[in-house]
This record gives sequence, structure tokens and C-alpha cells, in this order.
Amino acid sequence: MGYKNGFPVDSSDFEDERFKIKDDIDPSKALRFDLSGISHATTVVIKIPPTGGTICTEEVEKVARIAADSSLSSPTDLIIAENLVTTTSTSDTLLSSMAITPTTTGTLRIRGYALVACTTNGGTVTVSLYVQGVKVANTSQAAATAGSRYCGVVVTAKIPYTTGAVELRWKVSAGTGRALGRSLEWEKVNS
Repeated sequence: MGYKNGFPVDSSDFEDERFKIKDDIDPSKALRFDLSGISHATTVVIKIPPTGGTICTEEVEKVARIAADSSLSSPTDLIIAENLVTTTSTSDTLLSSMAITPTTTGTLRIRGYALVACTTNGGTVTVSLYVQGVKVANTSQAAATAGSRYCGVVVTAKIPYTTGAVELRWKVSAGTGRALGRSLEWEKVNS
């Protein structure tokens, strides 16, 4: 144990500005922590769930606030629901009210958002986009939640579209999944 600036420092302590985690394949990808927002003499503990998933950030919360603002788009290209819904399905099933049929064809950008939780500690809730009953590749996003704590999940895709419903579906790994705020929107992308 040593001291720095009059405070005790354990030999396993690292200064946040000097601590960086780099990707093993692409070292230009890095993660740093900034602890300046924590009160003096406070230790914050981040618990990692025993399964993979998404750590929620302020950016997810910003998306949630934007998704909840129904004035951002006309009702024909944005749907929002805020009532609590649940599922115990371990297979993808429609997330209540989250189906929309675009009124145009061409390249579309689809965005879905759900604020989800799983009642089983360490359980995951997975949200995916579907078009005409077929899962859109690479759109499944899982959120590992601690008990009933909610986490925002955002799924996006840029797809060629001709016809059929666009849906936001979800499933749980175990227990009961819950969803509060959720939204689904599309916009045409000019080629």
C-alpha cells in the first residue's frame, strides 16, 4: 500500500487515464473509463452477469427518450407502445404491437427499440427484426439483466423492401421477460 496525493493507493489500483483495454485483433479499438463523475471517497461496483449481453449506456437512454417522443415522425412510419407486456417464450414471438407495414418499396432503414428485463437473475432477453416472417440477419441483440432491472435494446437494419410486415420479436433464455417502452420505425433511404 502506498500513497498518492495524500490518498492511500493499493498496488492493484490503476489511474483511469492510464488504464486501457485494446482489442486483440485490431488494437485501434479501445475501451477507457472516466471516473470523474463519481463522488469523492466513493467506490462504484459494476457487476457483470454470468452470461453474455449488452451493458446499457446513456446513449441507450437517449434513444429511449427519442423513441418515446411521438412527435418525431408521422404515425405511418413510427409505432410506439408503453404498456407492460410479458413473455415466457424461448422462441422468437411478436413483441406486442410491434408490427408495421411500410407504404413504399426500395431500400429502407428499420429501427426497433425495447426497454426489457428478465425476472431470472442472469437471464437474457433477445430482440430481433423480422420481415415477412423471416429474421433479418445480424439483428438479434441480447440484454443480460440482473433480476428485474430494465435495459434498453436497439436493433437496426438497412434492407431492400418490397412487401410484408416488419416486426419486432423477442424471447427469453429463462423465466419471464418484460418490456415497457418499445418502438418500431422505418424510413426510405435514397439510393
